[in-house]
Amino acid sequence: MQSRMLQLDPRDDVVIALTNLKKGETFQLNGRTHVLAADIAAKHKFAAKEFAPGDPIHMYGVMVGRASAPIHRGEVITAHTLRHDSAGYHEYAGPTGWQSPDISHWKEKSFLGYHRSGGEVGTRNYWLVALLVFCENRNLGVLKDAFEEELGFAQPQVYRRHVADLVKFHREGRTDEIQRRVLTEPESQGNRQKVFANVDGSIFLIRTQGCGGTREDARNLCGLIAGYIHHPNVAGATLLSLGCQIAQVSILREDFLRGIACLREFGFIYEILIYPQQLPAAVEFVQKFPEQPFVVDHMAKPLVKQREIASWSRQMRELAAAPNVCCKVSGLITEGDWKNWRPEVFHPYLDLVFEVFGWDRLLFRSDWPECLLAGSCRRVKGLVEDYVRGRPQSEKDNLFGGNAERFYSLKSVRTKAQKQ
Repeated sequence: MQSRMLQLDPRDDVVIALTNLKKGETFQLNGRTHVLAADIAAKHKFAAKEFAPGDPIHMYGVMVGRASAPIHRGEVITAHTLRHDSAGYHEYAGPTGWQSPDISHWKEKSFLGYHRSGGEVGTRNYWLVALLVFCENRNLGVLKDAFEEELGFAQPQVYRRHVADLVKFHREGRTDEIQRRVLTEPESQGNRQKVFANVDGSIFLIRTQGCGGTREDARNLCGLIAGYIHHPNVAGATLLSLGCQIAQVSILREDFLRGIACLREFGFIYEILIYPQQLPAAVEFVQKFPEQPFVVDHMAKPLVKQREIASWSRQMRELAAAPNVCCKVSGLITEGDWKNWRPEVFHPYLDLVFEVFGWDRLLFRSDWPECLLAGSCRRVKGLVEDYVRGRPQSEKDNLFGGNAERFYSLKSVRTKAQKQ
């Protein structure tokens, strides 16, 4: 029952109905059992105590109004029984310290997410569609309705069905039922079956401010859209443009690059999570920022299962030519045959990265939990340990921790025994 209602703050004397609640239902609050005195529609608030006219009503832990009529415990609060009021302004003097919560329970936990090229992790996969010119507003509205409906992202047309019922009553002469009709939202509003299981929805940004106004307006618009696109929950974007407006894709790219240029000032590393077909763009990208540290994740995911190495090898050499780029030795076994992979299959790819990046710019990573698709963390580490067997201990120390400590400016957590 408690999951069907919400008290935002322990000091509140109103409760929010999260679903439609029926008269006579009971609820627990502050150790007491109460009974609803009326039906409460979802999202409406009801009284958790008896109110007399003039009594203050609290929500969010502060006063939000006063009762304008008697309100019984369990009754809905409406505009007819509540008038606006607030507590007077007063200064607060007291401790403002903050104590970090205990997060040890979640320290070894993981969550389902999507790794993005900048090192962020998203929890959703949205596709963004945005305008650079107002002339496309109507077109974008048409596209939004069509795509969201047919791809299964549109919300159920609840109120449209209500209107259809009213029209039906009118045509059948059942006007008395129209007057008695109560419009309520159904308990379940599940979406239609989605066409693409891994796409959570589409976001259409419709703008109505003209062709971009001044050049500064256009730059601000492009910066805003670039911020949306860079959000980790956005998997990709489509931009609509006529080409005649001030706001151009080139300005949007400039805003993105200007953001990258700020990273070094704050000591941030930019992680590059790409596939082989994106290596040429990555080479061009890192060359624009010779002072910014970059790290290539998963050796750019070579196509091990297909035994493709020629183009990947050539482009990785170009990428490694930039001294500010490091590479993570990881993600290999999930690119091979998950069930039947053999260590020697990965050796040509390891040969290449050790040759072009050297022992000072390689970082071992287990790639847990993704690696579990093809093998345990022990097998992943064993693959690399066997490959570097016989190398000087100093080189292995760098690979398995030293380089990461230096590159990310980390404090060493290795024990003396591990270092020996």
